[in-house]
Amino acid sequence: MKKTITLCLLLTCSTLLFAQSKKELIKEKETLKMQLDSVTNELYTVKRKVSTAEVKADSFKAQVEDLKNTNATLLSNIESFTALSNQKSANLEQSLESMKAKDMQLEAINKSIYTRDSIVLVMVTKLNKALQNVQGSSAAVTSGNGNVVVTFNNDFLFDDKGIKPTADSTVEQIAVVLQNEKNTDILIESQVEVSDSLTKGKNWMASIRKASYLGNRLVNKNELSLMGLRGFTSESMNIDAPMVTRLVLLPQLVRFYDDTKSILKN
Repeated sequence: MKKTITLCLLLTCSTLLFAQSKKELIKEKETLKMQLDSVTNELYTVKRKVSTAEVKADSFKAQVEDLKNTNATLLSNIESFTALSNQKSANLEQSLESMKAKDMQLEAINKSIYTRDSIVLVMVTKLNKALQNVQGSSAAVTSGNGNVVVTFNNDFLFDDKGIKPTADSTVEQIAVVLQNEKNTDILIESQVEVSDSLTKGKNWMASIRKASYLGNRLVNKNELSLMGLRGFTSESMNIDAPMVTRLVLLPQLVRFYDDTKSILKN
């Protein structure tokens, strides 16, 4: 009987212990399941974050590649711009140098022109002053195109033999001025009388003869050098105007043009 009771007690205790252990196991299982679910959720969260990070990383990588390409393009454009800017600077510098050279040429030419015009003015002044010392002179002094022209009426200047004695003092005063103008070219022009074609050649020779009268006077007595003799026909329609002979004086004309050509060449 006692054994039976003891056995029942043992069974009862075992049952109670088993039931308690089962509850604990269930509870522990539920706890573990909750922990597992929590870990699983965290894992899912981590995976989502990793996936998002990978997407962002790919995006960043693409952006980095775009930036690299953009930087390369910018560097290339900067190099091209720098080269173009340098070229423009070089062209501008060349243009400025060319403009400076042209300005210097123009300044030199203007200086030469001013010098020539000044010489012309001085010569006109000297000739007019010299002619003031001669009474009854019909010589007229004018200037234009860089030349000085002394015009004589043929009736005043010539007779059948050459220079009239009454005109010789006028010629002498002009010759004295020209003797001091060593760089002046002298051209003598005598007017050709307008007539019919039959006498044109004869009249032409007569004009050259008159020019030679004045030329011989200047060369033989005053030792001046002549550039040439020639006849000319008057552009005036006034047939009653007196015939004239002209001394065309070209002061430093050759030197002026030589200087100008030299300036333009350089």
